[in-house]
Amino acid sequence: MCEKLVDALLMVIVNFFGCFYDKQKMFEKLLRFYLDSSFSCFIRPFCVYDQWINQYRNHKGWFFSYCSSIFNHASDFLSHDDPNHHSPHLERVLILLQSILHNLYDRCLDELDMGGLVDLASQGLLSHEPLRFEKCYNVLTELFAHNSTTNGSKESETDSILLSLYNSHVNLIVKNCIKVIVSQRNISIVKGCGNLLRIMSDTKRFGVAARLTIENMILKEDLEKCPEGIKIDQNIIDDLKNVLNAPNKTEAEDLAVLINSKLYEC
Repeated sequence: MCEKLVDALLMVIVNFFGCFYDKQKMFEKLLRFYLDSSFSCFIRPFCVYDQWINQYRNHKGWFFSYCSSIFNHASDFLSHDDPNHHSPHLERVLILLQSILHNLYDRCLDELDMGGLVDLASQGLLSHEPLRFEKCYNVLTELFAHNSTTNGSKESETDSILLSLYNSHVNLIVKNCIKVIVSQRNISIVKGCGNLLRIMSDTKRFGVAARLTIENMILKEDLEKCPEGIKIDQNIIDDLKNVLNAPNKTEAEDLAVLINSKLYEC
């Protein structure tokens, strides 16, 4: 029922959006519906309005505030259960988050409580569903590979927040990426994890120590937890290290696929 109601509302919004005099009041009610019910269908109009904002570069302070409330509620709601059990909810939240991160990166890091959202996206890397994986991957790459345009002290503050998020989540992200690469997965998911490994080991952004930490994870903890019957030899370990050193996205993806094919070729 909720989805059909929002379908009808979206038709009205898309076709008569310019006729709405008080858009803030309308979205305030939609936000209240979402917070009271936790029905993710009420996030969909926010995604549509966000696209309109980006098209006309007409960012509204109240809209960012409402989205912040959505993210806080979703982070709390989804953290109490496996987020994969609420896949449409997670996907809608991450679609909205990735778009706002792309356009208001520094403000997001400065004002949003990103930790819980990054944790949800990191867990979602293990999804077997390509669409769900894509939404998680998009948020993580937007966050950790985004080039901030801020200069001076604000840039330093943003970098500090980013580094804190990195240090809090790098282990989980790397562990899940390696787990995907050495498991039977859709090829697009394997490629995404290869590129994400490359991003997380960027020494220019995160330092040489970060690379060494990831290499140690490859050598120790993660490869001890490979799928039953899969043997990891030194060649695979070397290939995983090569993923970290890949000069670009395409090469990292190809190396990840190569590793996977070595393990599961007929």
